[in-house]
Amino acid sequence: MEQITIEGILDQPLIQLVKNAPSNPITRGQIRAATNLVIPDGVITTEGITQYVLENYDASKAPSKPVLRLGRQMDGGNVIFTDTFSGSETRYYRTTESLVAYLEEDVTFTEADFDDCHDKADIMNAIERKINDEVTIGEVVDEAHHETIDRELDDSSDLDVDYNLEEIWAEHGEAIAASLGLAIEELE
Repeated sequence: MEQITIEGILDQPLIQLVKNAPSNPITRGQIRAATNLVIPDGVITTEGITQYVLENYDASKAPSKPVLRLGRQMDGGNVIFTDTFSGSETRYYRTTESLVAYLEEDVTFTEADFDDCHDKADIMNAIERKINDEVTIGEVVDEAHHETIDRELDDSSDLDVDYNLEEIWAEHGEAIAASLGLAIEELE
């Protein structure tokens, strides 16, 4: 039987997150999103999480890995890039309690997203607006959880999405410029 390693289950950035912040709710939420495993509250060390994942991971129950969909035709034109962005927001329920929801959403950018863009600042604003709009309605991958009866989501606030516009620009700026028919220098 093939020996399963943690590297075969979790990607390197998540392994590093487990090493740096094993008891952090975001770390635990990312593990759940990657493996479909809920780490028990008493497991709070890097070694404990690694052992729990290795002992309980079932590839058939794990979420499927996202597929890069570059070049696929969308309503807004050809896809320029797709990336996954994560965030959190405070959610208010009719029970008057508040929960922190950890969200994740694949955000696809098409040519139409940059139709009114004339320079880098316009592009950065368009990227930021779309990320915040889509992560707000994204999949909840974890919550700071309280058991209640008959709760209903009433409102949410304090959206905090984790991204760096300059890193997005560095990674995808040339593709965006090419889709607009411009050289990247013209947008700087």
